[in-house]
Amino acid sequence: MSDGKRHWLCTVCVGKDELLKQENLVTVDGDAIKISSGPADEEGEKMPLAVPELKAVSEEPAAAQNAELEASSKAEQKDEKEEKSKGWVESDQKEKVEEKAPVAEPDVEKGLAQNEAPQRLSKQEQGATGAVAPLAPLATAVDREAERAKAAAAAVPLPAPAATAGSMKRKILACCGSCSMLVGIVLVILGFVLPPMFETMVIEGVYEAVVIDSLAEFQEDASSESFGDETFVIFNLTNARDLQLNGAKPKFELVRVTFNSKSVSFDASLNSDGSEITYSNWWNYTVVREQEELYETGQIVQINPQYFGAVYTKAGSETNVFADVASEVVASLQGLFLESLPSIMKVLAVRSYLDFMSTQSATFGGINMATQWGGIDQTSAGTLFVASGNNPQLQGFEVTTAAGAAALLSALPGNTLVAAQAELLWDPANAVALRSPTGIFAWYGLLQCLATSPSQADCFAAEQTGASLVAVLGAAAGNADLGQPAVLAVVQWLLVLTESPVYFALIKGSIAANFAPAADVQTWADFGALQFGTGMITTALNGGTEPSSVADLPGLPISAAPEISSYDSSISLSLSQSKAFLSQFSNYSVTVPWLTILGGLPDTTAQLGASLSTLASTGLTFARVASYGAFLAQYLPTNFFWPGQVHPGPMDPDGTYPSTNSGPFTRRTVKEIFTGWRDPLAPLFDPDYVYYGLFGEMYTDLEEQRRAMQGDNFRTSGVKTGQGWESDKAVLNSVGEITLSAGITEFTKRDELPDQKDECSEFWATFVLRDSETCLAWKDTTRIAGLKRFKRTPYLGDLTTSNYKEVVSEDDVKTVWIGGMMRPVKFNRLREDEVKGIRTEYHEMDISTLLDDCSVPDPNKETQECNAENEKYWMTWGDLIAPMERVSQGAPIALSTPYFLGPNNLTRDDLRSHFDWSLIPESAGPWDPLTMSNWMQVEPISGSSVDGAGASQINFAIRKSVHNTIFSEYFFSATGAQDLVIWPYALYYSKATIKDEDADTIKDSVYGNLDMIGMIRIALFIVGGVLIVLSIPACIVSCRS
Repeated sequence: MSDGKRHWLCTVCVGKDELLKQENLVTVDGDAIKISSGPADEEGEKMPLAVPELKAVSEEPAAAQNAELEASSKAEQKDEKEEKSKGWVESDQKEKVEEKAPVAEPDVEKGLAQNEAPQRLSKQEQGATGAVAPLAPLATAVDREAERAKAAAAAVPLPAPAATAGSMKRKILACCGSCSMLVGIVLVILGFVLPPMFETMVIEGVYEAVVIDSLAEFQEDASSESFGDETFVIFNLTNARDLQLNGAKPKFELVRVTFNSKSVSFDASLNSDGSEITYSNWWNYTVVREQEELYETGQIVQINPQYFGAVYTKAGSETNVFADVASEVVASLQGLFLESLPSIMKVLAVRSYLDFMSTQSATFGGINMATQWGGIDQTSAGTLFVASGNNPQLQGFEVTTAAGAAALLSALPGNTLVAAQAELLWDPANAVALRSPTGIFAWYGLLQCLATSPSQADCFAAEQTGASLVAVLGAAAGNADLGQPAVLAVVQWLLVLTESPVYFALIKGSIAANFAPAADVQTWADFGALQFGTGMITTALNGGTEPSSVADLPGLPISAAPEISSYDSSISLSLSQSKAFLSQFSNYSVTVPWLTILGGLPDTTAQLGASLSTLASTGLTFARVASYGAFLAQYLPTNFFWPGQVHPGPMDPDGTYPSTNSGPFTRRTVKEIFTGWRDPLAPLFDPDYVYYGLFGEMYTDLEEQRRAMQGDNFRTSGVKTGQGWESDKAVLNSVGEITLSAGITEFTKRDELPDQKDECSEFWATFVLRDSETCLAWKDTTRIAGLKRFKRTPYLGDLTTSNYKEVVSEDDVKTVWIGGMMRPVKFNRLREDEVKGIRTEYHEMDISTLLDDCSVPDPNKETQECNAENEKYWMTWGDLIAPMERVSQGAPIALSTPYFLGPNNLTRDDLRSHFDWSLIPESAGPWDPLTMSNWMQVEPISGSSVDGAGASQINFAIRKSVHNTIFSEYFFSATGAQDLVIWPYALYYSKATIKDEDADTIKDSVYGNLDMIGMIRIALFIVGGVLIVLSIPACIVSCRS
């Protein structure tokens, strides 16, 4: 150690200066050895210790002393060997050997031989002088000085060097052992103290991450953009035509469409104490790029949601729809009988006029009335009017007398019709004759064309009526060029004649002669009204024979007789009654309430009695109530509204009608299925109605939605933030708790739901539900506030490195608010799982959610599974079917599992049998909860849902009591359903998985930190324990010395 180097532990035990002080303390002065103490005197001389001069002694005692010294040396060497064998100081001895060169130890026997008279202190002398012996620590210095002075002085036998080194080592070991034990104990204590502190920091970090501390944090968490996570599958009907015409079972194929979804929270605000946050939410869907063409141009054939929605919400049944449009149909009949038919009758009556004139031939000597009419005078007086002495009935008889006709006839020989032309037009057997049924309509058609076409030439173009008439008359004259002037001259004569009062009076008299009520007629419109009430005008015009209805007249696009007398032959209305009927029942405010009274019988009998007097002017009597009601609500809509406005024209091969693309079936683009369209029937039910498709009302951007809301809070939500948990950890139970959803906290009646104002007064409530609870949404008040969505409560127990892989959330059953179902739904914890390295708990929707309410026993099941609690959700259509009409504005929507499949024995084979699934292989099953149910994976420490999926099938409920006309009969005959068809429309799949970076955050900040804490604890215990164990032998050795 003279060079200052030493083992690091030695510094703790013996200071460097103290070691150095032990050097150069022994000097030889003649025969005496002087030992100096540490400090020097003022002159720098060492101060001698009180050691007397050593005297020589006899050899015998010296020999004994040498033997004793040798034995002592050997004993100490043996102790050192034992210590080395135990390995306690091996490393220390090795390090010392490496640290300094060994000092040559003097041979004790050799030293004794060289000193013939060795000097020793006897025990008595030691006791007398008080000298300190042995001087083992000074061995090294004494040896060096003895070597230099051995020739001049007798060597002094010193204590064995080995014995001196062992003592020093034992001191070092004792000191190091104490230090090791102290450090080990400290480390073990830290192993108990530090990890719990770190564990607390970790779980509090979790709480900090869960709690909503600021608006900025909330908006960052609540605003998200996820891509490709929303998939819709549309059921495309492939055989709509065969279904309607031949009763084929409906067959579907699937069209899958995937969307990018975006949602952003905005206008967020905290309440005064920061415990609640309120916000609005904007969302939008965009089809993925690779499906843009399919989205824009792809065609889907399906039932028409707007038609079915209107039937339910605006009428309650198809017959009520017809009642609703009855006034529209009557209004159209009013136009037919009071406007269109009079103009037709004016021309149709020409047949009767000419027939009457033909009887006048004898009066004038049997002249040819046809050629006289054509302008070729058969009397010496010229016209019949002059020849008769101005008989008013004969005024204007000849074509040449009509204003403007003479100029047209100037192109013909004699400025008259050619005789052959005139005779042809008087021949009842000729197809173009004015006296034939078809001929008179040909001339009426030409009159209509000339009155409406911008160019006269259009009416004489090829394949037009005018062209055929020109050809026939040109051929009759033997000159094609004479055809058109003749036709135009006849047209001019018809226009003048039909407006003549004389002509009207003659026709009136002619009809009254066969039908007395015609005597009251004052205008051509009266003829039309009387035709509606009796059907006799057309008959009278034909001399009391066919036709009895305007529908029998050739050329009119009427498929059924519109006269009430044709519907019920026992009814015959007077002129005034006919006009009152058309006037009163064309008024919506009259027709619909009265038909509503009829629909409510027998409960509305008193109201019915009152209506009889109000509507007496229409000819309504108690005996005619049923006929009036059926004529208005069924006969007219079925025969005029449906073919005239719903399905005019032929059916396309795909089963739709291209003229309107409306009615029960419609063909739409994929885009229209999702975003809506304007149906041509919609204005009939509600002029303001807008259909937004499967997506509902969706705004292009946030600002558009903000403008549209204008203070309406139907898209406003609120949640608990969890702030204040530091002082009360129980507050964490409420994190994510709903305080507001779509602007409400609870609801009982439908009127209280967003966008469903005045729902309690809708027709469907009266005509479909027909119960005392028509205004209820669910049977009990449903409270939304206090429920949670998929954000759960974090783990509130003690979290340690030893239990964090085993902790579970507190409840096996979690209740989640599902907005799409407008009800809370239970999710059961079924097993532990792992998602992206995160330990999770797999929760699946309790199938009891979709069990019927026990009111529908199934004879096909050995054991009945039901859920009486579902009575409040009106689940009376059997298992797996959840009616939604009461919370979806009356639309006949029902949710179900995909393809009506279910676990165990819940699959609805009865519903599946209604359809042909051959084009959908996956519909065969089996039931797979991962793709056909709703589930979530919850990380139990943070309570976060890190993975989840939802699947549901959107169906339309087609009730026979609602769709009760011949136009819906095929739904039941084709499917084999008795009273209810659950019609598949679309499937909805949604899956959300935690992002990789968020999963890494959980693994690093929670799992990683807890794993590190565990390793630190183990390291502290191991190192501390080793140090304590290593210190024990050193302490034992120290105690022995």
